[in-house]
This record gives sequence, structure tokens and C-alpha cells, in this order.
Amino acid sequence: MYKEPSANEAIKKPEAQENHGAPRSVEDAEELRQQMTSEAEKQTDHFKQECADDLSQVETMAEKDGLIVDGKDKKIFENLGVEAEEAKKELETEISPTKSQSEKASIVGITRDRNFKGSVIVKTENEEGRITGYALRKNSNGDWEGNEIRYMKDGSIGPVYQLHEADFSKLGEQGIFDSYESMSVMKERAIENPEILSEKEASKKFLAEERKKLAQEIREQRKAQRERLLALKSTTENSIISTENMESEQEDNQFGRILESQSEEANVLKERISTAKLSDQDAQDERENISQLVDNSSKIKSLKEKLEEHYAKADAIARERFDTLNRSLEHVMKRNNAFIVHKISDDDVFRHNVYSNVSEKATIEDDLDALLALEPSISASSVTPGKKASLWPGSCGLLLGGGQIGEASHGDANTYALGIKNRKSLGGIDATIEDINKIVGRQTEEHAKEYKSTGSFGKNEVVVNNPEVFGFFKNVARDDSGRFWADSLSTKIQLERLERAKKVSNNDQEWQRDIRIGEETHMEIVNKYRTGFDVATTRGMPLYVMTEEREIYEYIGVNNDGTVEIGKQLTPEEVATGRAGLPPEKRKQIGERLLEKRIFRKQETQEEAREIIDSL
Repeated sequence: MYKEPSANEAIKKPEAQENHGAPRSVEDAEELRQQMTSEAEKQTDHFKQECADDLSQVETMAEKDGLIVDGKDKKIFENLGVEAEEAKKELETEISPTKSQSEKASIVGITRDRNFKGSVIVKTENEEGRITGYALRKNSNGDWEGNEIRYMKDGSIGPVYQLHEADFSKLGEQGIFDSYESMSVMKERAIENPEILSEKEASKKFLAEERKKLAQEIREQRKAQRERLLALKSTTENSIISTENMESEQEDNQFGRILESQSEEANVLKERISTAKLSDQDAQDERENISQLVDNSSKIKSLKEKLEEHYAKADAIARERFDTLNRSLEHVMKRNNAFIVHKISDDDVFRHNVYSNVSEKATIEDDLDALLALEPSISASSVTPGKKASLWPGSCGLLLGGGQIGEASHGDANTYALGIKNRKSLGGIDATIEDINKIVGRQTEEHAKEYKSTGSFGKNEVVVNNPEVFGFFKNVARDDSGRFWADSLSTKIQLERLERAKKVSNNDQEWQRDIRIGEETHMEIVNKYRTGFDVATTRGMPLYVMTEEREIYEYIGVNNDGTVEIGKQLTPEEVATGRAGLPPEKRKQIGERLLEKRIFRKQETQEEAREIIDSL
């Protein structure tokens, strides 16, 4: 029995075995091919001539002996020449680059396999329907490494070969690497903790430029005060306010001391003018002094008001930022140990109803592209791992890793799209943080009673603005033995019916026909299941499956019998802190392709989509 080798145990292909006597360069290889072709032609022509000569000699000898070489005998000799010509063509085919080698390969899937860790597997299909996979990866030097996988007809792994430099050159010509590169990596994210910053911390973090301008005004006013009011020199020198010490706790007191000193000086000047015998010119000078003092005092008051406004603004920004972080999917999921998921309906009419931005002609592939490129406001639900809960109908969906929660409802809120970036219910307003936690986490006493009585949570709805996709999932069902089945346990039930039918059929033609139809239907289910993951993979999304208990596992693959291979279980915190969303350049690429298809119902929506893509 064949034992599947690991990536490290991969055998070398016969044509790739080391041959120390073989030419190494491309030029030498081409020269060798020409030599072999020329030699083959010479040998074939020589053999054909020998056949003709032999036939002539035989005919001459037979004539001398009084014998006749009949048509049958001649045919044998002629066939030898034909066979030689065919052999020549076969040899040329073997040693010459064929047309199919330079043609683009037929890509039928892009996936991963735990037997080939760190590799992306690009699957191809030839004209005979044989599936070959190329497990590709790059080493630390950035050079290609990988294996060629021959798949058996039942979908299992057959022989595995190590790929070599010549193989990689051919794969590049066939477009295999282009498919590999289409496996986008979701972007890294920095998750900021929600905390209310002080006025001064918020000023430094969010209003740095405005803070610098204020500091400059303060320095200029300080300079004017020092030049004009020598009597206040000691006070002003001890109240130096700059960009570095704006956060001093005594800044308000310093302004107060300046104003108090100015008031005292003004009173002294006023008394001197009223009691002293001054010349008209001296009196005028003193009046000007008072006027300048009052003017400087007004500037100080204005500057103080600006500073107060600046810190009030910083405080408002800090509180808004705190609210924004607390309603972000990352922190909502972590706080409530829940996944936020967006289900995609299998029914085109239901999926693209009157509330949708896109028309009925949009495919599921278009829906995925729109979500990834435009990050539109969408309706989603929360599920708790290990707890059953109702969801929108559909066999597949998206795990959301980022975004902002707007509205939230314990049930169906009947929200509808108001363009791409806005989704509301009739008269709805954004939920408070407290309400979001109650709805998403379902940890209240009422929720506990509901689950105890029904064995399941109901369907809730949250609006997610600017959603960032974490991964793609399909439904899976677990049987009593712990095996996982594609879509639901009906896949297992159908397979068991087929097995029973085979046992009692007794080769009856009607039975055989029904069995054949049943097998075809079963494979349609399995292939449709695979296709969904292939579509998601080409768009760079990690793959998962979700059980009825709302547990989520890595998807490895589906076998022909409908059983699903899974990896490790996923947690809400891993989704909250992991990669999510596509980088801008990839979003733009997908968005441009989407805009060309013009799938939106309204022209203004098409224009809004164009603005979003142009802004990336």
C-alpha cells in the first residue's frame, strides 16, 4: 500500500533525478535536444531505408528462387517504416517543449493542506481530468521550494515529488505563480486599548499641531509682557509657558498672577495721575501706559480662553475615541467572548432583495468582492462558541474581525441600506455600549432563561460599519462519533442510503441507475462545498467551518464521502487580535474589477463606489 510521504520525504521525479553528466545550462539543454532530434531523424530514416532495401533484396531473391512476395508480405515491411516514423514523432514529443507546457494551466483550486505546512497548493486539471497540485512556498532567501502532488481519482493524495529549478521555470510560464500570488495576506492591525485620556494627554495625542500654535502665541505674549511691564519681570520669568510645560498644573495660577499684578499697576498709575502734578506730556504718557496695560491684559484673557477651549476640545476627542474603541468589533468580541458573523444566503433573490445595493445579476463572487473592496455597512449577528443560535439562512458566511457597531437589536431590526456606507432601521439610533454588550454577549438573566427553555438563542442583529473580513466559513455538522460532515448531517444520511442500496441491489439495472444518480448527486454536494472554499481562497481569505453549536475550526479539506477535515478551534479573541481586512492596494484592484461589472442598482451607488475606490 502507498504510504503518503511528508513534504520532507518527497521523492524526486524520474526526470528530475540528479545526473552529474547532464548539461546544466539552458543553452546546453537546447543543444542536447537538437542533437537527440537530429540523431532520431537519422536513425529513423536509416531504418526506413533499410526496410526498403530489405524489401527490394527479398523480392530479388524470391524472384530467383521462383517465389512471389505477396501484398501481405509487402505490407509488413511498409508497416515497419510507418512504425519507425511514429516512433520518431513520439521521441520528438518527449524531448521537445510541447505546446501544452507553454500554455496556461487550468487552475481548479487554491488551498492549503496540513501535510504541507507553510505551503499554498495550486491545483490544476489536464485534458484527461487528472488533478495535479503544486505545494509552493518560499524559503528564507526568497527562493521557491515545493512539491508536485499527484491526486488519485477519489481525491486522495498519490505520489509526491520534489520540485526543482526547471520545474519552477515551467510553472511560471503556466501561470501557476500568478495564482499563488493571488493568495492575499490579510493586513496586520494594531489594537488600541480603550481608556479615557486626560485633557493634557489627549491634547498631546490628538491636537499636536494646534497645541504648538497655542504654545507659540503664549511665548509671543510672554515676550510682549516682559518688554512692556518691567515691574512684572520676576513674575513673568517664573511663568514661562512653552510647548514642553503646557501640561504644568500651575498654568492657570500663572495667568492669574499676571492679571493680578497688572491690576495693581493700573491702580498705582491711576492714583499717580490724579494726585501728582504732572506735565501734560507726562500725563499723556501715563495714560498711554494704562491703555497698553489694558490691551495686554485683554490679550492674556483671550489667550486663556483659547487654552480652555483647546483642552475642552481635547477632552471631547478623548471621550469620543473611548466610545469608538468600546464599540469596535475587536473589543466587543473580546469583552463578550462572541463571534460577529455575516451570513450569505444561497438564494439569489433573497440575497439581492429591494434592501440591497446590488442587483439580482450579482453573483456570490461579486458579493464577496464588494465586501472586501468597499467595506460597506452590513447586517450581522453574534454567536457564542458552544451555544446554539439562529442565524440568517445560508450555508456560508464571513467572520468579521474589525469595524464599528452602530445599531443593535435583540431580534431582526429590518435594517436597510442608505448607500454603501450607511445602514439604518426605521427611526433607529446607534446603540449604547451597555446595550451592545447585552445584545452581543447574551449574558443577562433573561438570556439564560431563554436558552434553558429552548436550547438555543434567537437571531439578533447588529449593524457593522466599515467591516474588515477575518475569514470565510461554511456550515458543518458533527455526528455522534465526532466526524464532521459538509453542510449538514443530511450528507451523511444520503451516503448511508447509497451504501445500503449497493448491498441490496444484486446488480439490478434499476437499482444501479438509482445508485448512479445518487452518487452523482452526492458528488455535486461535495464539489459545490469545495468550490465555495476555492472562491474564498482566491480572494485571500482564511478558511473555516462553523458547527451548529457555533464552534469555529480551521478548514483543511473535504473528502469525496462528504466528511470534512478540520484543524484547530478558533476563539473570538484570536479573531479580535488577528489579521483582518485587505490592504488598500488589493482592495483597489478588486474594486476596479467590480466597478466594470456595474452590479449596483442605482447610478448614485455606482458613483459612491467609485469615490471609495479612488480614495484608497
